[in-house]
Amino acid sequence: MVPIQKTVLSRTLLFSLVVEMPFLTFISLTLFLLSISSLPSHAQEIPDDMDVIVVRSRLPGPPLWRVSNGDNEVLIFGVVEPLPKSFEWDTRRLERALTRADAYLSAPEVGLTSINPIKIVRMLRQLNKVKRNADGKTLEEILPNDVYQKFSSARLQYFGDREKLERLTPLFAADAIFKKVMDQADLTDSQKIYKTADKLARRADVEIRSVKVTERVKRKALFNDLRNLSIDDQITCLSAVIDLVTDHVGSLKVRAEIWAEGDVSPLVTPAHPPLAPTCVEMFTVNEQLNRILSTVKVQWLEAVEQSLRDNQTTVATLRLADVIESKGLIAELARRGYSIEGPMREDATPSPG
Repeated sequence: MVPIQKTVLSRTLLFSLVVEMPFLTFISLTLFLLSISSLPSHAQEIPDDMDVIVVRSRLPGPPLWRVSNGDNEVLIFGVVEPLPKSFEWDTRRLERALTRADAYLSAPEVGLTSINPIKIVRMLRQLNKVKRNADGKTLEEILPNDVYQKFSSARLQYFGDREKLERLTPLFAADAIFKKVMDQADLTDSQKIYKTADKLARRADVEIRSVKVTERVKRKALFNDLRNLSIDDQITCLSAVIDLVTDHVGSLKVRAEIWAEGDVSPLVTPAHPPLAPTCVEMFTVNEQLNRILSTVKVQWLEAVEQSLRDNQTTVATLRLADVIESKGLIAELARRGYSIEGPMREDATPSPG
């Protein structure tokens, strides 16, 4: 039986396509950029020395959003990312919601079949070719002078090397810088939060529902799509990613602290357009991945609507971007006529019974 590698929609996706090897996180990068496309204005003004913040104390955790249809409701637990690796939060608010729930809906997931181990050597050779510029060109030859200077400064700052990454495509150079900066900043994805929420639901002994779409990934088509990406779009993406990690790492940590304190209002109102729309647009180039993500979103919305018909109270987890953004899943539920309230604080959450 072929094993399945699954991932929550907002977590690393392409990482799972290549047998858990951390050398290809393009989809992770673009989904991450989607989830932080609007930083709060006050966070953008935080001085550089704030990037040493690490959240270690137990904080109350975020409030819940409420989607309702008459007397029936779905309480949405929106999860922010990235988070400090040492991050802890008080789970009692979520636990109280689960004690009065009839069901729990986990975050949407994509199931991806693992690669045949026999073919892994060939796949690695193909990947190495995809990662490198055609005709042996260097980034110095490809990038405009201003972008190359920006890239060189970031490379020296984060890698301490004047030659590293030089022969990678702009996209994979962006990916390498992104991963390096997140690691040095002690930031990671939100898997721990999702796993904790799932565990609390099992402990509460409520019905657990999940939405998963599983397919065998067509790697040949995926690699061809990556190979054929516009070089101009890749350059734009690289420049935007360098700006992001250079200017906003401190803000990302502050966002996590705000979320943990339960006051997400500064995160709800976008302060500016998306940081790297070109990176996000490139993500849609692969037809299969685009279709898989569209399918899992549709099925998750259907599951919420069924819960609103069948259950008095359901608790659901979802990435924060899909809760607060105008094109997110909660906005889609509002367009379908459901009532949206939130964020809800402790005193606004109905008590059991």
